Amino acid sequence: MPGAWEILQIRANSVAIGQISLSDARVTKNWAKALINLQRPQGGAILDTRGLPYAPARNNVLKRFLEEGPWGWLFFLDDDVILPPDALMKLLASGRDYIAGMYYQRFAPFAPAHGVAQYNAEGKVQKAPLPPYTPGEIIPADLIATGATLMSRRCVEAMAKRYPRPFEWGFDIAPVPTEGGGFLEAISEDYLFSTRANALGFRSYIHTGVQGRHEFRAVATMQGAEMA
Repeated sequence: MPGAWEILQIRANSVAIGQISLSDARVTKNWAKALINLQRPQGGAILDTRGLPYAPARNNVLKRFLEEGPWGWLFFLDDDVILPPDALMKLLASGRDYIAGMYYQRFAPFAPAHGVAQYNAEGKVQKAPLPPYTPGEIIPADLIATGATLMSRRCVEAMAKRYPRPFEWGFDIAPVPTEGGGFLEAISEDYLFSTRANALGFRSYIHTGVQGRHEFRAVATMQGAEMA
């Protein structure tokens, strides 16, 4: 039987995987195989939320993470990001409170999903390209896509304490006032989360040695493959 200190250690290292999906919750064989092969510590769980828009779905996962278990870490893994088996363990080994694996947008020119915050003349934030890096490096970034992102419990707790809805979609409605003070930025819910976390002192990073594959659907035509 494990001792009390061993139980506490398991809890501190345990990971809840937050997975948001459409109502039918269908995934590809490749994604399912990658999840089965994903290495993870003892004592984890999968928090599955279906049929909600991105921001409410992610907020629902945060709420369940804080209320349902003693897990030390939350790992958002979207149902279209395929990771290598050691991805999660590499992110944990980094020791960062808030760190994402690298993956790429599903449309040309297939740029990194993460970026640097750049403000235009009107003071609005925009995504700028990442600076040069050597593959394998851990680098800071301002705007983090949440499809393969690890965050510590203390990061989640701090965000939930400061913001009633840590994830909010502002891309097409900003600027509007938001609960917790201030205004929404005209950015997606995950980019907004990272700007808020950075403001609270939880610097966001990318592990460029964790390379995910971002799935999209296509159809075969006379002209070749087209995105569906």
